[in-house]
Amino acid sequence: MTELTYRQYRWQRVMQHIPASLIGAMVFSKFLHYVDPKLMRISKDRLSIPSLLTGLPVVILTSTGAKSGQVRTKPVVGVPDGDNVALVASNWGQSRNPAWYYNLQANPVAELEFGGHTGTYTAREVTAPDEYQRLWQKATEVYIGFDKYQQRADNRKIPIMLMVPHVEKP
Repeated sequence: MTELTYRQYRWQRVMQHIPASLIGAMVFSKFLHYVDPKLMRISKDRLSIPSLLTGLPVVILTSTGAKSGQVRTKPVVGVPDGDNVALVASNWGQSRNPAWYYNLQANPVAELEFGGHTGTYTAREVTAPDEYQRLWQKATEVYIGFDKYQQRADNRKIPIMLMVPHVEKP
């Protein structure tokens, strides 16, 4: 199975403070979801603004809309966990969860693209306290902004969706 990998340079770790800030989150949340998918498509998933500036591992999530049933594609930060990929539904620290979170709740089978790999995954929300804490720790090691987003999330516990490689039943 293909594992998500990433590499962060020291300067990229410092740059993470910009989108983690309140002003940075407001600015990036308004335009990044329009620009990044186009950049990733043109570069065949090799380039994204967050990966270039901050060294974050970005994956392309393709899911089915919870209400519309339409195919939805979004770049999101993927946290490596062996063959699995954890997606943190931080929504830049806003008071509500991102739409892709509800899409995965309603339709858990989705596609992830990263590093030239495309695969089908099944999402499940992480609810066990020990597993949540372990994955939250991994997530904050990847991106310092997650702790700051949790502080701003208006008492919303930020969900983590674990994407597990989908296995077809015979």
